[in-house]
Amino acid sequence: MERGFYIVITLDRMDDLIKFLPHLKKHNKYPVMVTIADDAEDAYRKKTMVGFLSPFDVTVYLDTDVLVNGNLDYLFEVAEDGCIGIYRETRFPICNAGVLAIPKEIKRELSEKWLSLYNAKKKKAVGDWDQDVLNSLIPKFKFCYLPREYNCILHEILPSEEKEMFSRVKIFHFLHHKGIDRKKYKSWRIYQGFETI
Repeated sequence: MERGFYIVITLDRMDDLIKFLPHLKKHNKYPVMVTIADDAEDAYRKKTMVGFLSPFDVTVYLDTDVLVNGNLDYLFEVAEDGCIGIYRETRFPICNAGVLAIPKEIKRELSEKWLSLYNAKKKKAVGDWDQDVLNSLIPKFKFCYLPREYNCILHEILPSEEKEMFSRVKIFHFLHHKGIDRKKYKSWRIYQGFETI
């Protein structure tokens, strides 16, 4: 079964891709499909279309505002067991759509429903977040929650906690939350190229 990564990026965020790819490829051997979006709205739409656009049997979707800090075979194994792998945040009662393991058997059905609901939401002008729609869909599929190590979101940990768990975490996720000084985090400094592992 062919495994691969699916990434969506806009041209104005190419710097993120340049920072992201070397770390992904350092720890993982699978091919990467990069889809270029026209703008943020198109990027959300192309994310929902992962099941149609990804050429891989088993797909792991990754946001590019992450530092890949280890091997991600576990994510593919989750999807090969027929589960959508997704992380449930601890601070907010939502599943984060920045890391997704997507099984072959349901990828097209998931995308069909995800895209349809996303487009309907856009028409009503009630936000543009693909994640909201995905959260409403997840219970309709076989899914499992990923361990924090596979989507460690900075607003959920302190810099001192990051130091203790750094070697165990496979993905650090840099969301944009007010009040979080990302410069205090080793993962962010590595991602930015200010520090090496």
